[in-house]
Amino acid sequence: WARTKGREAAGFLLALGPETVPKLLDIYSEDESPGGRRIMFDLLCNFGQAAVSEAQKRLHDPRPYYIRNLVMLIRWAGSKDAVPHIKPLLRHPDPKVRMEAVAALLRFKDPEAVPLLREALRSKDPDIASQAVFLAGQYRVTGVTEDIVSLLKKVVLFETDYTVNEEIIKALGDIGDPCVVPELEKLARASWTLHPQSLSRMKIALFESLTRYPKESIAGLL
Repeated sequence: WARTKGREAAGFLLALGPETVPKLLDIYSEDESPGGRRIMFDLLCNFGQAAVSEAQKRLHDPRPYYIRNLVMLIRWAGSKDAVPHIKPLLRHPDPKVRMEAVAALLRFKDPEAVPLLREALRSKDPDIASQAVFLAGQYRVTGVTEDIVSLLKKVVLFETDYTVNEEIIKALGDIGDPCVVPELEKLARASWTLHPQSLSRMKIALFESLTRYPKESIAGLL
């Protein structure tokens, strides 16, 4: 029904009121993909605090994917009042739940969020570090730019290193801290490589990322 009558169904359920939220969250629990089905996620967000309050009651569920999705819902539909419910999840055994909790703290501008993000950036798990890079860009966290720059692959041996660099360059561009421009200039000057097409793609990504930097700081690059 989400594909054919999703909008009509969502409007009907909203009209019925917040009494539908508990059952909707039961249905929401059946989808293991990040964020769940978009139609259900958007519908629950439209219920606002009623959905957030019910989601907070369910944060002790044994299914890590469900807790992750509940925190994601709280992150987008809630407020900083949810922080006390989120913080215990920083000790959750599942790393995806922990990272989603960090994302929520960043969203609500909790003072503990930046140190936690820095710790994640230094993780030996590349998936955790990659997600931390994305969050730093998404929330424009200027306090961790040096940590992000340290993840750049200066000497590229594998083609996948260019993909990693592109992710980092995009995050740095979202932040727009002029302090990182000298490092970008070094990447832009790179010429020798075993993977010329990947190097060119990285340079394109670099120049496409410059929008948020102060114009005077990127004059040399241009």
